[in-house]
Amino acid sequence: MLKVHNTLGKKLEAFKPLNDNLIKIYHCGPTVYWTQHIGNMRGMTVGDLIRRSLIFLGFKVKYVRNYTDFGHLTSDADTGEDKIEKAAHKEKTSPKQIADKYIRQFETVDLLELVEKNLGYRVSLDSLAGSTLGLKKSGHGLMAINYFRQGDWQKLESYCLDDVRITRDLYSYVLTNKKVIIRTGSVLKDLPMEIIIKPKKDKSVSLSLPF
Repeated sequence: MLKVHNTLGKKLEAFKPLNDNLIKIYHCGPTVYWTQHIGNMRGMTVGDLIRRSLIFLGFKVKYVRNYTDFGHLTSDADTGEDKIEKAAHKEKTSPKQIADKYIRQFETVDLLELVEKNLGYRVSLDSLAGSTLGLKKSGHGLMAINYFRQGDWQKLESYCLDDVRITRDLYSYVLTNKKVIIRTGSVLKDLPMEIIIKPKKDKSVSLSLPF
């Protein structure tokens, strides 16, 4: 049974969806006035972790995340200049061009998710890197957690940078070769794959819930 901490009642409570087994989540996404930094990405990571955990536990999840392209002021007290307008003045362009620019920068591709959709089951990054690039990761996620708990920042940094390099090299390989290589037992086989990020249609961002 899934239990969550109710901050209002200050206690653990059994989690019960309002609609049978369907969970609807609205996640306030990034304000697209600048390149997202690691603090911004923490929120994105936590939101995605919750979504994936719920799916793993057998729930159906409808997950919606917006882009905020106006109304976020420079002060947390909701005073000052609009962040998008300020960025537009700085870069000598329009607020819309600023929003479009940083939305494009934020758009991501999950290679492992693409592989799962094409293959029918999920494979690990280490397995995919080994069969496609002949590379192996320097460790696994539990090691990274231990590095963090022990305050071994040098090893944690090395692990994370290694993950980023392998992911980048896999992405570049797919862009160039339009495939990955999958190992099934002792057999290697090509899995055709193409990365396509479609441009967004020109429309205003809606901050209302779409369900």
